[in-house]
Amino acid sequence: MNKTYKPSLKGLLCLHSVGCIVITALMLILVVGVVLKVQTEKRIIESNIAYARKLADMTDSTFRTAQKELAYSASQIKRFDDKQALQREADRLRLQSDMFSSVVMLTPDGHVAVSSPPGLLPVGTSLNVAPEQLIAVKKGAFVSEPLTPYTGNYLIFLSNPVYSASGAYLGYIAGSIYLKRKSILSRLMSHHFYTDKTTISIVSDTGEVIYSSDEMLTGKNNPLPGSLTTRLNQASSGGLKTTLEQRDCLLGYSDVIKTNWHVFVCVSPDVVTTTLTLIAKDVLVYGLVIALLLVGVSIFVSSQISKPLERLARLTSSTTTRHLPPKIKGIKTWYKESDRLKKAFMTYSKTINKSFAILRDDAITDHLTKLYNRRGFEQLTAPYLSSQNEHCLASFDIDYFKRINDHYGHDIGDKTLVAVAMFIKEGCRTTDIVCRFGGEEFVVFFPNTPISEAESIANRIREHIASAQFSEVGKMTLSAGVESLAHHNNNIEETLLFVDQWLYQAKHEGRNRVVSARSKLISS
Repeated sequence: MNKTYKPSLKGLLCLHSVGCIVITALMLILVVGVVLKVQTEKRIIESNIAYARKLADMTDSTFRTAQKELAYSASQIKRFDDKQALQREADRLRLQSDMFSSVVMLTPDGHVAVSSPPGLLPVGTSLNVAPEQLIAVKKGAFVSEPLTPYTGNYLIFLSNPVYSASGAYLGYIAGSIYLKRKSILSRLMSHHFYTDKTTISIVSDTGEVIYSSDEMLTGKNNPLPGSLTTRLNQASSGGLKTTLEQRDCLLGYSDVIKTNWHVFVCVSPDVVTTTLTLIAKDVLVYGLVIALLLVGVSIFVSSQISKPLERLARLTSSTTTRHLPPKIKGIKTWYKESDRLKKAFMTYSKTINKSFAILRDDAITDHLTKLYNRRGFEQLTAPYLSSQNEHCLASFDIDYFKRINDHYGHDIGDKTLVAVAMFIKEGCRTTDIVCRFGGEEFVVFFPNTPISEAESIANRIREHIASAQFSEVGKMTLSAGVESLAHHNNNIEETLLFVDQWLYQAKHEGRNRVVSARSKLISS
């Protein structure tokens, strides 16, 4: 007769250990990879947000300074017929801080009075300024949208109106900032550190790229993704993973308040992939070494674990029961499970009883608060129901507990339940049976206790909780109903119904109170 092959315990333990090591290593690599990817992307976006805020603040500051310089120059001009004085002021403004790429002074109807550098625009040239723009520059400081004027340079201009000493409008002075050539804006953006995978752009609400460190993007106009437009409308700065110019982007943004533009700092997700690839190579090398060491250790440990069990198996299959205990006693067992198996014949009954006790405790105990549950309540109170002594029940309910769950979440709600359970337990006597029936409802059985004393204990617990400061939720209150079993012939189910009725009455009367048949009788 052919014997069916069955693997040995040692072989199974080795296979199991090695398999667990391999599976755990693979799962760990996968989980760590995902977590690292998410965390790295999050850190990059946070860094981009901070960077965008800094650039936006500096751009705002630069524009404010430029407007002040224009305003000062405008205040120095009292007449437009002195061309030499106008030219000197235009040159001074352009050269003093290198703020503007060019400076032009224009008449009220948009004709060139002087330009700097000299000869940039012939005197008298009409720039064909739109009527609404002529109105805007007359009102005060003005920042234009990007445009390509007579000179062919893609630029923006800042302007300030010029008034005579008598208050007559003479024209306006405008300073341009080139967007595709070297200018104050390009210097401002290039003086900061960023990698080749980073693109810095200034973008309008319509998606027009006013400036970009990638010169190919400057001047383009592509609609922004809907998710990004929503975020721009919601917050002055922030970040997200999105798509710009058909490229994935880890984006941080911040508003330039002076112009209502947006600074975008975009890093390609390839940076994350490259970083994780380098980390993975190092992890793989060290991981293989550690895995080999763990495999060797697991084989040795598996052999030591299986050795006493293999001897026990051989003895139990080849020795009669009568001679088994003395021989088993000679087996060296170095861990708990093999030692228990060795003593099984002597300790079997004790082990079974212990197991039943553990199961009984689990069956009658609430997992969260470690108080007795409904089953434990029924078992522990049953012996008292045949007694002629007076027993009482109290039902406690946390006021507005649903608000706690809704506002702080179920984790904080669970912690609150545990804290309240401790307060109730500490407020009761050692003979009292404290239970949690479910949710935020707690029931206490007071054996051999008159209703006056039960009500006093319930009030003490209520006051203790009302005066306590809970670390997570602050102040909190309880409502309670108390009833004597003697009023219901020791019928506990009927008494519970009345306890719930008094609890409901306590809630109805304003919460944070204890109500019983006795208290209602006294108050009436």
